[in-house]
Amino acid sequence: MISSSLLRAIPLVAALMSGYAYAVPVVEVSVSQGDSHIYHSYTELTAGRHSIDLRDAIPYQIAVKDQVRNRDICRESDYRPGLFLTFRDTGEGTDGSYNMEVIGQVSSLKSMTPGEILSCGQNTVVEMETKAFSDTSQIQVGKPKVIVIDNSWTVLVTINE
Repeated sequence: MISSSLLRAIPLVAALMSGYAYAVPVVEVSVSQGDSHIYHSYTELTAGRHSIDLRDAIPYQIAVKDQVRNRDICRESDYRPGLFLTFRDTGEGTDGSYNMEVIGQVSSLKSMTPGEILSCGQNTVVEMETKAFSDTSQIQVGKPKVIVIDNSWTVLVTINE
C-alpha cells in the first residue's frame, strides 16, 4: 500500500525529472532594529497572507472587582511591545516584479502604573502606544526593497525566483 504523501509526491518528481517543474517565488525578509539584526526568513510567495510577529510578551498583574459575583479576580496578562508585520502579494505586478502589500504596527509601552489593591493582589495599569503603517510597493525580482518603520525598524524584502 502506497502512502498518500508518496502519491502526492509522484507528480512533482515526474515534473522535475521531465524538466516541466516551475520555481515558486520566495520572499526573503530581514528585519533590523537600530544596529541589531533580529529576524531573517524565507517564505514561498503564495496567494495568502504571511505574518511576522516580533513582539515581546511581558507579563504583568491584573486585579479587577467582579461586580456581578462580588469577588476579586486576579490573573497574569501580557503586554506586547514590538513589531507585527503582514505581507501579501496583490497579484498585480508586471513581468519581473510583484506588488507586495506590507501592513503592520509598532507597539511600545507608554506607561505602567500601580492601580487598585484588591484582596488577591494589586492591579497594574498598562498604557500602550501603537502606530499602524501600510506600504504597497512594486518589488523587482532579485532587487531588495527597504522599508523604514518609525525611524527605528528596517525591513528588507527581496523576492527571488
